[in-house]
Amino acid sequence: IGVVGIVQSFAINTGFLQSSILAVKVRSALANMVFRKAVKLSSASRASVSSGDVLNLMSQDTERVFFAVLLGHSLWWAVLMMLIVLIVLVIEIGIA
Repeated sequence: IGVVGIVQSFAINTGFLQSSILAVKVRSALANMVFRKAVKLSSASRASVSSGDVLNLMSQDTERVFFAVLLGHSLWWAVLMMLIVLIVLVIEIGIA
């Protein structure tokens, strides 16, 4: 493992940590908003919406947003890494 590998490891882990922190904050905010909205519902609206629907919004749907925020960072990062590798390969090997 060279210096580049160590720097890359720190950069990737730091990025993943920041993505995790952001994802937890977004998930908490969404769950809080759903809960506040459920508390403010009128009695007529509460009759039409079951507690299971509200619980589903607070758990599974916020979990999907959590993973989208967590892994969405990897999408642009992977494209950038592939572009960098392709440029280095063209510089080192040349166009075949």
